Amino acid sequence: MKKKALTQIGFEFISIVFAVLLALGLNSYKQNIDLEKEARTLKKSILLECRNNYARIDSTRNMNRDFYNYIDSLVRLDPEDINNVSFNYGFELLSNSAWNIAQNNSAINSLDQQFLLDAADVYHTQEFYTEFTSSFYQNMAQHIQKMDEIPPFNTALSFYYSLNVMNSAADDLQTQLQKLFDTHDNGED
Repeated sequence: MKKKALTQIGFEFISIVFAVLLALGLNSYKQNIDLEKEARTLKKSILLECRNNYARIDSTRNMNRDFYNYIDSLVRLDPEDINNVSFNYGFELLSNSAWNIAQNNSAINSLDQQFLLDAADVYHTQEFYTEFTSSFYQNMAQHIQKMDEIPPFNTALSFYYSLNVMNSAADDLQTQLQKLFDTHDNGED
């Protein structure tokens, strides 16, 4: 009888251990599926944000075509031929909120490492572009306020180089964004 009771206890013990291990395994499997789903959502969000930022760069360039022409005329024309002009500069801020959310989410570990490296490069270039553009227009506003003190030609030359750097940074950012889309946005998500 003791042998039968020990066998029954052993069988119940093995059954309980098996049930616990099975429950833990299923829970882990479900968590992995949830992390994969969340990682796909993070990737979609990053790509969508990057697409919006790509469009904002073009939109900013189009909004400010008159400003670019004005700066160009300051360089090409004689100072006597230049009239004072006022303009409103439009600048659409580029977003990085999806990237910030992704960095603080454990599901980021489930994303393709090459995608993360490429996205990090894009956001790093975007940060340079945004900071450079912001400081450029702050400096430009200060110079325009002093337009009577500084000849327009000198003002234009001081900005012409910065404008070329800013446009090059915008081109680089758009190139990186397009590469990110071509490499990682295959529509499978």
